Amino acid sequence: MRRTRSSPAGTAAFAAVLVLALGGLTACGLARADEARDDQRVGGEVSAVRIDSAAGAVTLRGDRAATSVRVQRELRYQGEKPEGATHRVEDGVLTLSGCGHRCSVAYTVDLPAGVPVSGSTGSGRITLANVGAVDVSTTDGAVEVTGATGKVSVRTGDGRVKGRDLHGDGISVRTSNGAVDVIPATAQDISATTANGSIIVSAPPAGYRIAADTAGGRKAVTLTDDPHGEYRMDLRTANGAITVRPS
Repeated sequence: MRRTRSSPAGTAAFAAVLVLALGGLTACGLARADEARDDQRVGGEVSAVRIDSAAGAVTLRGDRAATSVRVQRELRYQGEKPEGATHRVEDGVLTLSGCGHRCSVAYTVDLPAGVPVSGSTGSGRITLANVGAVDVSTTDGAVEVTGATGKVSVRTGDGRVKGRDLHGDGISVRTSNGAVDVIPATAQDISATTANGSIIVSAPPAGYRIAADTAGGRKAVTLTDDPHGEYRMDLRTANGAITVRPS
């Protein structure tokens, strides 16, 4: 019996059709995640928030007029819907946890202003407004902090970091891949490091000892470098421009 040999072009064409077919099955919903939303009021006083989640965005919105804490939650899951709460309060600390295997949970929390925030999420954006001190990290996701009244420390593996109206006593940002853009409201020490991305700092006039180092990008420093300044500004990027200017 005579065998028919497949040509390389024919094999490649068949593989392409197979990929398209599998992609079509996925698009038809075999890998589709279900969604569920809920909204709860948290009883008792919350003096701090801790993020402890594998996947999902976290948004915290501080309000000076707020007297209670509201937790809105959006679950995306495959299989059985996770039962029970994914947050808890212990000794005044509100912990925002994950929801298990093949599940992500996005939080939006309204709470009194000035509450300190710490912790991490594996994958997801972190957005913080009018909180206290900040010490957060994410492996994959942007971080935005506005109106913080304490020291700000942010670490991300892949994501842009943005800070606005920061009233604390120090800013520290480290990202492997992403731009950094911060505007402190008060003079303070600032440290920003990124392996790939630009750095922009717009700071109020004060005495700064400025160190700005980039391996691949331009430097535009229009804020006065004072060798005897009270505050330290240490900015480093391996690939990107550095801009330092008065706010």
